[in-house]
Amino acid sequence: MKCTKSFTAALLSATVLPLAQTVAAQEVIEEIVVSGIRSSLEAAADLKRNDARIVDAIVAEDIGKLPDNNIAEALQRITGVSLKSDFGVGDKVSIRGLSENRVELNGRTTTGDDRDGMSLQDFPSAFLSSVEVIKSPTADMIEGALGGTVRMNTIRPLELDGLTIAGSADYEYADKTEEWAPILNGSIGNVWDLDDGGTFGFVGNISYQDRTIRQDNAFARWELFDLEDEVGFESNGPNGLFQVANQHTIEQYLEERERTAVNLSFQWAPASERANVYVDLTSTDRSGSQRGNSIIDNGDVQDRSGNYRVDGATQDQYGVLSGYEQQTWAIPKAYLEFRETESFSSAAGFEFDVSESISISGEFADVSSESITPDSHFNLRGVNQANLDAYVATLTPGDDHSGYFDAGNNSDPIEAGGQGLRNWYDQTFTLGSGVPSVVTSDSVITNPWTNPANLALRQYEYQLRETTNDETAVRFDVDWSEAFGIEAISSLKAGIRVTENDFKLTESEFDTGSNLYKDTFDDVTGLPATVFADDFLAQFPGTFTEFNHPNSFNQHGVGANDMLTYLIYDDLDNPETTFNRVMQAFDGTNNYRSGTLAENMSVTDGLYREISESTAAAYISAELDFDIIRAVIGARYVETDIDSTTIVDGEFVTGNNKYDDILPSLNISYDLSDQTMLRFAAAKV
Repeated sequence: MKCTKSFTAALLSATVLPLAQTVAAQEVIEEIVVSGIRSSLEAAADLKRNDARIVDAIVAEDIGKLPDNNIAEALQRITGVSLKSDFGVGDKVSIRGLSENRVELNGRTTTGDDRDGMSLQDFPSAFLSSVEVIKSPTADMIEGALGGTVRMNTIRPLELDGLTIAGSADYEYADKTEEWAPILNGSIGNVWDLDDGGTFGFVGNISYQDRTIRQDNAFARWELFDLEDEVGFESNGPNGLFQVANQHTIEQYLEERERTAVNLSFQWAPASERANVYVDLTSTDRSGSQRGNSIIDNGDVQDRSGNYRVDGATQDQYGVLSGYEQQTWAIPKAYLEFRETESFSSAAGFEFDVSESISISGEFADVSSESITPDSHFNLRGVNQANLDAYVATLTPGDDHSGYFDAGNNSDPIEAGGQGLRNWYDQTFTLGSGVPSVVTSDSVITNPWTNPANLALRQYEYQLRETTNDETAVRFDVDWSEAFGIEAISSLKAGIRVTENDFKLTESEFDTGSNLYKDTFDDVTGLPATVFADDFLAQFPGTFTEFNHPNSFNQHGVGANDMLTYLIYDDLDNPETTFNRVMQAFDGTNNYRSGTLAENMSVTDGLYREISESTAAAYISAELDFDIIRAVIGARYVETDIDSTTIVDGEFVTGNNKYDDILPSLNISYDLSDQTMLRFAAAKV
């Protein structure tokens, strides 16, 4: 079950219309033009209708005014596009059920944490004049999209009529965190007439977002049991078995997200207006963390004494039991994943009309991104200190004690009495209309989830994921209208594109693979031991706190549920400090490690990958116009040279592959009437 809720209040949105010249005080303003949602919808419909491809589009009402604050959320308005969200924020889209799509900015590649392009939540929608979803490719489009291409287009400086200023300030309130989140956008652009020097234009955009949101989850593991022989219950379910929820988890994530983005665009055209040159610069910086706390109980021992209540009748139609008791033990968890991604894109290009029928264009683009994602875990488990001491006293130093928490001592009382090494307790589970009620009895262990004297270190680990992604691309295109003097050939296009892409992912870890810091270790005498939270607190006061979020599932009538309060380690923001504390706690044991955290990290061989890819592409495409029938037919030829490196048995291994593809495409539009159009498209991608 997932519960998130937010309210958005638009506090400020102002646009200053173009100012072509200073108006004298005595002059009268003759015309005021207001463009709103209707003009935006009409522009999107015209773009879709006039394009030779199968295209859907969303067009901004004005500069800085796309309908949604998030690009992915705007795209979900389009038929055939579904949205994948991250913490309630649109992150990626699938087109016709396929997630292998290209994300482009002004027809150029974007980079992010993987090779598919940037996450759509990393780029502010306020920068865009339109977003297109191209579902049928043409030969001039960059290869690599299986489902479709998402093309984000920014406004071009020479499209402005004069000075244009736009700004917006939105504040979003999240009632779970009870915090306001600002979303600030600002844009400014102008065009200057330089007489014989031509025309120069500039557009600058800046966007800032800072938000804190929370996500609450409650879920259970269900298993099947045959209780007819044990307690005389018989299920009327299709398999004759009862469904019993014997493992419950309540999980709470708190995400903090900050994003700053800047876009600068310069464009110049000579007085002849036969050419223009441009430079585009875009930078995005997104940082944030996802802090998770959860408690998981493992209901390994079912109480089969007949204390079950079958919902509705003696025999339940679906065989679901609630109101039963079980013996269980719990694992309080704390984890923190941080992400910082910086990306930068630069492009310089030109467009030149060689004659009235022939134009050429070219561009050089360089895009890069760097991302780091640290991931920390510090988990506890209930351990009975008295029973542990009694158990260790029966052992011989130097024996293999690995996995002693999983020995028979868990469920059977040891000779000294008690409930085994783990802290077992009685639990009652009731399935209601809202969040299930899971209540723990204190009859066995007092405060089993909050007493540091009976909570021991179960698992400590740290991972670091680092990604770099760089691409340079050069393209050159020629467009010949009414080629060979044939009016039906409205355009004949040809071009080439060359790219170099380098992608590298490295993941290193401390302990995760070896599990040395999970549950147990041997002390200097060779006997098993563990680190209890109260001993840790004695060395490092204040490092553990009692965790309890307000507003947890209160909308769903959770009732009494003590799984909402438990002890957690509360300093995962400082991984080096945490590592030093853990090492001090393990001082004098076989698990002690000297040096810094970085010195004790090891690369995870199976996750390492380094990919260098070079492509060379050439295409030819013809746009045909036979009045009510229009078609675009063409083919793209692509050569690919790829080197892929991984780590096998500690050694770098590189493989190479070269291949080529011919990618034909056909798009046909037929005007059935002035209001109705029939389209057909086929392509190899």
